[in-house]
Amino acid sequence: MTEQLRDQLGRFGIWRGAYQATAKMAAGIEQAGFGALWLGSSPGGDLAQVDELLDVTSTLIVGTSIVNIWKDGPHEVARAFARVQDRHPGRFVLGVGAGHPEATQKYERPYDALASYVDVLRGDGVPLDALMLAALVQPHINPIPKGTRDSFAVPCSKYDKVRPTGFFCCRFG
Repeated sequence: MTEQLRDQLGRFGIWRGAYQATAKMAAGIEQAGFGALWLGSSPGGDLAQVDELLDVTSTLIVGTSIVNIWKDGPHEVARAFARVQDRHPGRFVLGVGAGHPEATQKYERPYDALASYVDVLRGDGVPLDALMLAALVQPHINPIPKGTRDSFAVPCSKYDKVRPTGFFCCRFG
């Protein structure tokens, strides 16, 4: 994570399910001095809600925590990302992940699927410094190959650290 992004995000942010977040809430979060609002519960990959929240704020960074890879295709998400970045440069962080297995019938080989999804996002122009991911972690598996991707914790529901069979949110780059 770049120092600039870390400084923009601030020390504290707010995590809310996408269904809970409103434009009025985003404006209030910014006014209260928070640097970031993280949208959980698989916000739509069209990122229309992100645009809505950024439209009513001037400094707040909005991040998705997470866009579910089984729900929205990577090309659609990359196009939406480009639109948001054009309208609100540097104020959006795209978090993607495989979500919870019980939420989809497609859930298969989540790490491989997530890596392929990120490859498409990158190929479609989503920069590393604006991309974060959530990866399933098992005690005997390190989903991030050493030396190829660094990881940083980001808001991910109640799982904010590596847990034996929980989720760990991390950042490519």
